[in-house]
Amino acid sequence: QTLLALTSQTKMALAGVVLFYLITEFFKFWANFLAKKLALRFGLKIPIYLGELSLIICFAALFLFNSPFALVILAPILLGISAGLYWFGRHGLMAKIGSFHHFGKELGAGGVINTVLLITAPFLGGVLISGFGYKVLFLVSMLFVLCSMFFLKRSEEEKIVHDSRTPQKLHPTEQ
Repeated sequence: QTLLALTSQTKMALAGVVLFYLITEFFKFWANFLAKKLALRFGLKIPIYLGELSLIICFAALFLFNSPFALVILAPILLGISAGLYWFGRHGLMAKIGSFHHFGKELGAGGVINTVLLITAPFLGGVLISGFGYKVLFLVSMLFVLCSMFFLKRSEEEKIVHDSRTPQKLHPTEQ
């Protein structure tokens, strides 16, 4: 809608949406490589923290700036970096600290929680936006991100044992 208001052209606004997602995916792709390098060196929690920090900066920029620049240029870059760093670390950490015998059960419970949040979040976001505006939505989102960082601090740190590009020699009994 921001691009539509600026240009008054539907095709230009649609092209802007596609460009937004292309920029996001580009930065997400490269952030995954950075996340792997960080995880090898510092552990799996560091990429998660950096991804969350990138998301907080994105929400702060959207909260502070009333310009299309923050929404159209800065947001997809920060969202891509955030997603690439966060999800690499999250999946790696979950695989490391998850229960070997109950891993499917843990994934299923996480999936149920995720589904419930995905169903309710747009509704609750709409209530916040209609009642208080977008700025409050960004503040509440930052609060949730900060809470998730608190819970991450309480979990144990895990490191990746080896680089996935380096072939590992199998034990003779595993060949």
